[in-house]
Amino acid sequence: MSEAIAGEHRAVMGGYLREFLLEDPLIHVALMVQRPVLVVEHHVDRRTVRRSRAYHDFHRVYGFEHHMLVRFYGEHIREPGALSMGFTRNRRLPEFGARERRIAELVLPALQGAARRIATNQFLPAFERDAAPLVAERGLTTPLRPGSCTCCSSGSPTAKSPNVSASASTPSRRTFAAFSAS
Repeated sequence: MSEAIAGEHRAVMGGYLREFLLEDPLIHVALMVQRPVLVVEHHVDRRTVRRSRAYHDFHRVYGFEHHMLVRFYGEHIREPGALSMGFTRNRRLPEFGARERRIAELVLPALQGAARRIATNQFLPAFERDAAPLVAERGLTTPLRPGSCTCCSSGSPTAKSPNVSASASTPSRRTFAAFSAS
């Protein structure tokens, strides 16, 4: 299940997801269209959205008329550990268009890089704890921190001896969705 982790309307997003996840036409688009930058209304008829209970009981109430979703971690929004950020505009503002989509596409690599660094650092203590026996057993002296290796160009953790190396396994992750309303 997705969880709102940030944003002005973070407190109401959990209720929205529980109440409308299965029936909101905007969520259906977000689940079906696998683009990292998605202007949601470009993929669903506005009349369909306005007829929905989700629009009447949630989007309209909070002034969420126009929606853009930026997924910056994970191959798909349903993927465990995926991170996305939703942007909304009220009825008095113009809908998101090609200009905003392009801006989001330009900042996407920075967001993706930040998310990768956060994920790597989040799991680093477990990696170091799990690697400690190998370090002791093999007499490794190079720090086992991803990206800190000075003995190879890849930045992967290795020993000073080229035939001794260690790597981290990917721990399980929870699914999050960060929604930021503007």
